[in-house]
Amino acid sequence: MDTNELLLGLQTQIAELRKSVEKIQLPKNISDKWLPRSQVMAFLNYGSTQMAALEKSTEIIVTKVGKRKFILKESIEKMLESNIITNASNHRK
Repeated sequence: MDTNELLLGLQTQIAELRKSVEKIQLPKNISDKWLPRSQVMAFLNYGSTQMAALEKSTEIIVTKVGKRKFILKESIEKMLESNIITNASNHRK
């Protein structure tokens, strides 16, 4: 087998591998579902202690990958919706 045939074979294999990898990549919307802990802390203006207390509660869903924590966006939305203050209850203060 000469060098040209070898290179052509390698190019073909690389093209096939690229097609395979494209099929198994994570969906682009994964970041739409999970938020890094730091983003949630910034959004809520929470410090580490407040965030740790929230994580221990059952209000949000947390996953851990290595040392990083991610929070399910849907659980944050549900928590915010469950704490809605209506105008009527706002005036009772």
